[in-house]
Amino acid sequence: MRVLNFILGLLAIFAGVVCLSNPAEGFILVIWLSAIFLLLFGATLIFTYFRSKKMQSQGIIATGAGIVTLILGIASVVLSILALVNDNAGYSFAIVVLIMFSVWLFITAISTIVMGNSLRKEGATGTGIFLMVFGILLIILALCACTSPLTGVFAIGTIMAIELIFTGMNFIMTAFLREE
Repeated sequence: MRVLNFILGLLAIFAGVVCLSNPAEGFILVIWLSAIFLLLFGATLIFTYFRSKKMQSQGIIATGAGIVTLILGIASVVLSILALVNDNAGYSFAIVVLIMFSVWLFITAISTIVMGNSLRKEGATGTGIFLMVFGILLIILALCACTSPLTGVFAIGTIMAIELIFTGMNFIMTAFLREE
């Protein structure tokens, strides 16, 4: 397990450095991972639907897996496959990811400003003002990501690169932990 963690760590750091040198590649990685996640999510929903039906036929009460679950599962699988194999659908999927990222950034910005204002009122003036300024910068970045897709691609790719590097460091540190 240690060797596997170490190898995974090195691969994640390498991928992070590659994504950091080319954030567009990091964005493409996010698109692929999102599509794969959507495929797994859809398959799970379909499995849940049929498993629930089997349990109901055996007299076991299973709720929450109605026809809507099956439809959502099938739609998720179809959308993910389209995003993975069809360039036009992949571009549409990329636009959806960019919009979701912009919305997430905007919500994070508002939350950061509110947190900063609370800290400022509680006496942590420096930290509070820093967070409020950071929140305002996040709002600007969210607006830029909405209006300029290239900015969004760069931001998502850079965030993915940093995440991969930290994940890789975590795997490598885990490889060197002593087992008790």
